[in-house]
Amino acid sequence: MPMTSNHSTAPPTVEKAHSFAAFITFFKSLLGAGVLALPNIFGDVGLIVGCISYLVVTAGCTFSCYLLLAARDVAVAAEQKIHATSSSPSSRRRPCRIVTYGDLAGALFNDVMAGVTKWTIIVLNFLFTAGLVIVICENMSIVTNVSHRVVGMALLPVVMTLVQLPWLQDMFFISFLGIVVYGVGVMGSTFYSAHLSLAAAAATGSGGGGDGPIPHELPNDVLAAHWDRLPTFIGSAVYALEGINLALPTVHSMEDPHHGIAVVCSSLGLYGVVTLVFGAVGYIGGLGGHDCDIVTVCIHPPVLKVVVQVALSVAMVLTLPVMLYPSTEMLEVMLTDLKRAGESVDDDNNNEDADDISLSKMANDDEKKRSTRPAAPNVNSPLLPRHDTTWRTKQRPVVAKPRNGQQQQLQQQHEKSTSLRLVLAFLTVMMGAFTPSFTLFSALVGAVGLTFAGFILPPCVYVAAMRQSGNDIGRGMWFCLGCLVMFGLWNMSVGGYGSAVRLWDAMI
Repeated sequence: MPMTSNHSTAPPTVEKAHSFAAFITFFKSLLGAGVLALPNIFGDVGLIVGCISYLVVTAGCTFSCYLLLAARDVAVAAEQKIHATSSSPSSRRRPCRIVTYGDLAGALFNDVMAGVTKWTIIVLNFLFTAGLVIVICENMSIVTNVSHRVVGMALLPVVMTLVQLPWLQDMFFISFLGIVVYGVGVMGSTFYSAHLSLAAAAATGSGGGGDGPIPHELPNDVLAAHWDRLPTFIGSAVYALEGINLALPTVHSMEDPHHGIAVVCSSLGLYGVVTLVFGAVGYIGGLGGHDCDIVTVCIHPPVLKVVVQVALSVAMVLTLPVMLYPSTEMLEVMLTDLKRAGESVDDDNNNEDADDISLSKMANDDEKKRSTRPAAPNVNSPLLPRHDTTWRTKQRPVVAKPRNGQQQQLQQQHEKSTSLRLVLAFLTVMMGAFTPSFTLFSALVGAVGLTFAGFILPPCVYVAAMRQSGNDIGRGMWFCLGCLVMFGLWNMSVGGYGSAVRLWDAMI
């Protein structure tokens, strides 16, 4: 799922969305590569344990979004109250603008915690993009019968070209196309393949496998519980479900932000139910476990499998710039701010030096004019050196220098932006090409990064907002906050360690 940046480039007159449109947009944005691994992870723990655990994770993700949006409402109300009681008219007119996770963290936390939040968003968006590359390499390596690394090397120049698209608006249609192919093609073909497998099993009494009508073995006991793989399952579930970074931008885009909590939480709850059904049906239909790291690997018949794999890979390739956009934009803004801060200091020093030279030159010119000027000079004479002429002549380089510096700055900023995008594209493709399993990769990212962003930070944001506004937190809420944080710490430690060990074993 894409994550958003801390800097909005939308114009101030952008049309706001109604609640239903925001509901659909948020639901659509949740669709990501994580759903491809759901049938496989259900095979790791069994149907009963998987369904219960998945519903628990859905509830936790929904509650974390509630905390984040409730903290936003408290912060916005407090800031609006300050503006309303301020004696400055400009302060009263200034709008309160909290668009993203980073904006809210910057308003409630100190610079260190705000920086941690921003870098968490940057890293997670980078890892999400690498996850897409892993899926592309897995699909196309089967279609072309070459290794993951060869596919990654062939993909590198394409990605390096696509990431040079400078504005997110230019990539909206591509992103929408990818989501349509993703949702309709993948889910539809998965349900169809599972239907064929179950119908053939009922007709023949066979469990599948081999070259028969059921190419993959159906699970022998779907109700069996495998608790040892539960931490990995939860990490992958968090990867597929977490929409914490999409919540605030969705509410900001709404015509009535007061309905934001209901829209986001209901959409996330429905998404959890839909993906739960998708994962369970795919697992029961034999599209999870064994060699099915992602569901598209086990779709049948073969023609449908190839069509879905190619279509999904093309859509994901075109979606890569959209996924990487928040990281590139935020890093470019940071680099630009640092560069401007350095150039501002240099310009101040240069201006001081230029002023000293101009004043010294003026004093010398005044002394010369007093010794040579007649008693009643003609001020309109073109031969007479005047004070203002000397001032303007010496000041022109000082005024022009910042203008030339700004042009040079824009050129250097563009060059640095291009280099940054190329570096990020290279790192993303290399990580995707050399990671053997998307399921294990998503489990590690979900257990560590997304758990921190979704289960640890939201309670901290909520508590900070309530305390700064002077509101009390009830005992029941404190209990829920404690449970969410404890669950997050457990998942980061146990799930992160287990996922890292399994991924390392697969790589070596």
